[in-house]
Amino acid sequence: MKLSKLIAVALLASLAFVSCNESQNGGPAGKSGDKVQVATPTVEEAGYESYDGTETPVSTPDAPQIKLVSKGSILPSTGQMDLLFSSYGYAQARFRVRKIFTSNILQFLQFDTYEARYNISRVARVVADTTVVLGATDAPHIREVRNYALSLDDLIKPEPGAIYHVEIRGLEPLEEEDFWDSDTYFGDYDTYDERNTFLLATDVALIAKGGSNKWEVFACDIISGTPLKGAKVKLYDDVLQELGKGVTDKD
Repeated sequence: MKLSKLIAVALLASLAFVSCNESQNGGPAGKSGDKVQVATPTVEEAGYESYDGTETPVSTPDAPQIKLVSKGSILPSTGQMDLLFSSYGYAQARFRVRKIFTSNILQFLQFDTYEARYNISRVARVVADTTVVLGATDAPHIREVRNYALSLDDLIKPEPGAIYHVEIRGLEPLEEEDFWDSDTYFGDYDTYDERNTFLLATDVALIAKGGSNKWEVFACDIISGTPLKGAKVKLYDDVLQELGKGVTDKD
């Protein structure tokens, strides 16, 4: 078995068994198709100052474009996390969120990774499907590359230990689009990598180091940054058999 694969299983699978804050079970904020009004963009994307002091403008895409600004995030229990995305040439954006249940994480990692999601429908369920309004079709900012923020509290109530898969796509394009629309890729295949990400709901950060049949796992609280005492860690192999377990101490 490859070392990298085992590390991934040890790192992510053990998060499902870490004793942390009590679970806060919940569902989507609204039913499928709910529309949420989004405020005018607060994050300007007006270029940057280069070393010679001249301003470099942002180039305008050749076609409507929408993508996530950051890839991959951890959802702490403190909440109030914004999902940042960039859009050009769309009046609306649609978000779809799947929840990989804590009890299914080992099965998910058995076949898939953050880059391969071929079996996600077997371990996840859609918990939110929402359309947000970016502006009227005649609004000037729709015709510019702008960054937006959507509060995840408007979409889900994160359950500690679960993994959420978020997809975004643009609606009401100001220009005609030419691509094969696929629900598997929530729109265009070529841009899918820029329009999806995983969010892990946890207050625990883990570092797993292995070699010579020995593993060391370090756990800390990501909110306080201090070592986490009493974290229960289990190590599994690729066929979901338990290889070992332990409890972290004060160090």
